Amino acid sequence: MLAKTHVIFGAGSALVVSQVMHLPLSPSILMVSAGVIGSLLPDIDHPTSTFGRRIWPASLIISKVFGHRGITHSLLAVSALVFLLVSNQHLSKTSLGLIVGYLSHLFGDFITPHGIPVFWPIKKCYRIPRPIKTGGFGESVLATGVLLAGAAWVWNAHLS
Repeated sequence: MLAKTHVIFGAGSALVVSQVMHLPLSPSILMVSAGVIGSLLPDIDHPTSTFGRRIWPASLIISKVFGHRGITHSLLAVSALVFLLVSNQHLSKTSLGLIVGYLSHLFGDFITPHGIPVFWPIKKCYRIPRPIKTGGFGESVLATGVLLAGAAWVWNAHLS
C-alpha cells in the first residue's frame, strides 16, 4: 500500500478504537496521532519509505539485515512492540494508538498481491485470495471507505 493509504488506515482504525473506548476528544486526538505514526512504522525496513527517509541510517541497516517486508511486517514485530510499550507501564492511549496503527499497516500490506510474512522467520508471505493492487482503484476506494467509516462513527457518537 501507499504511505497515504497506510496513514488513512492508521488514523481511521485508531479513531474507531478511540470511539469504541468512548474516549473524549483530547485522548482521541493523541490516539489517532499515534495511530498515524504506528501506521508508518513497519516500513522502517525500507530506506526510501516515508518513515525510513527520516531515520535513514537505521532504516538502511534494518533493510540490509532483514529486507523489506521481513521481520517488521510480522506478528513477531507486533509482539515485540506490545512488550516494549507495556512492559514498564499500563497500556496508555498513545501506546494503544501505536499498536492499532501498526496492525493497520500489516492488514493493509496483507491485502496486497505481495502479502506479508505473518509468521516470520518463516518467509512465506500470506495474502487474501483476491488482493488489491498497490496504488490501484481498489486501494483508493478502500481508503475512502475507511476514512468515511471513521468520520461517520465519530459523527454518530457525538450526536448520541
